[in-house]
Amino acid sequence: MPNANDLNARLGDGDVIRRTRTSGQAVDGHLPLTEDMLLNEPSGNLFAMTQNVAMGWHPETVNRDQYVIVSTQ
Repeated sequence: MPNANDLNARLGDGDVIRRTRTSGQAVDGHLPLTEDMLLNEPSGNLFAMTQNVAMGWHPETVNRDQYVIVSTQ
């Protein structure tokens, strides 16, 4: 079984994890949900909107047209 010094050398001492920010300032506003969205949109779309706002997007921007950017580089 490897000793603790070997594990620390390979995995690190956990300092990066301790410095990781795990919470932040909440964004004001509310999701722009409509009755039609709740009845007809796939649940994944509504979940994604919730996740995006939780990650700091402004609620009024989560329902904009979406684009995929593809690069061949």
